[in-house]
Amino acid sequence: MDIAVGPPGIDPGWRSGAATGERRIVTVDEAAAITAENADDIRAWQSLALLNEGEELSREDLERIRLIGFVARRGIAPAELARICEEQGDMLASFTRWGITPGREVAMSREQAAARIGVDPELFDTFWFAAGLRDQALVYEEDLGIMQAANAALAFGLPVEAMVQIVRVLAASLDRVSETMTRVFHLYVHERFRAEVRSGADLMAATQGVADPMTDLVEPAVVYFHRKAWERANREDLLLHLMEETTPPSETIGELVRTVLFVD
Repeated sequence: MDIAVGPPGIDPGWRSGAATGERRIVTVDEAAAITAENADDIRAWQSLALLNEGEELSREDLERIRLIGFVARRGIAPAELARICEEQGDMLASFTRWGITPGREVAMSREQAAARIGVDPELFDTFWFAAGLRDQALVYEEDLGIMQAANAALAFGLPVEAMVQIVRVLAASLDRVSETMTRVFHLYVHERFRAEVRSGADLMAATQGVADPMTDLVEPAVVYFHRKAWERANREDLLLHLMEETTPPSETIGELVRTVLFVD
């Protein structure tokens, strides 16, 4: 089934103009295709004041749709979410801002994405699942870049099983990094504000006042620590090269043989 909004890689669903204040918009049906949510559900969420009204939705609305669908699948009904937002302020606003990234304006199936970058669909799925994206129903432009990079590594001569291991470790490690950052911030900052008997919009404003400027520090920190880890790993790899005269190749490709000495 063709679920892309227009041909893959084309952005015909987005429009801009004076009437929209130069904010690009999509229709409800296009938003449903891009987010893999039901159009009737989206209209129901509009009636709950969780989204802008009318048939035209903004990029912010798209991300709100993703968030509403996510929390609904995790057990918080849209009506309950609407009640919380009415009583405590717009709980989705900051998460919407943090979730908006370039490259999510056009959606396509995995089969379309594989054809787009010239990869066998089965191989594309192998990378997709290794990257921990099994629960993401659609492929976006931002996803194509990393899939193309993985495919390029294969063209350079890296075996598929090696690429899969690298992708799996990258995804799992950065999942832990991101979860640690968000949980620690929540426990040490947000909960401290809650302990000061703040609530509702005041609580969210206080939390966002600390969180918003800190988001700009995340990617530089990840790049810095990866660079340091890369340096250490390459030094260890140098030792492997220097010991090749005394360590014959393993009979099994991809296997690293080590001797462990226990001293009592």
